[in-house]
Amino acid sequence: DSKARANAHDMLQLRKTLLDPLKCQPLKRYAKAKNDRLLRDIEFWIEVQKYKDMHHRHSSTSLIRKKIGTIIDCFLDSTVFPKVQVSVPSDIANKITES
Repeated sequence: DSKARANAHDMLQLRKTLLDPLKCQPLKRYAKAKNDRLLRDIEFWIEVQKYKDMHHRHSSTSLIRKKIGTIIDCFLDSTVFPKVQVSVPSDIANKITES
């Protein structure tokens, strides 16, 4: 039980760090130094969290759809090679882009 609480606390702290542009910069620099895919994974996670926040705030449907389209175009169906820019299996990315 205490391990689960600690894990939840760590996840909350990670989320707060990733959503704070100033605190996130060192992590992004580190990720970019390791490989570009890792950096794109972090950016993808941040954008998905922003989408989830918009949904929970009951933002307008058109704004939410625009956010979804942007995430798909940037990360899952990119015009830049590779088409899938993040660490998501291609079959899952295809299912998302087809729906």
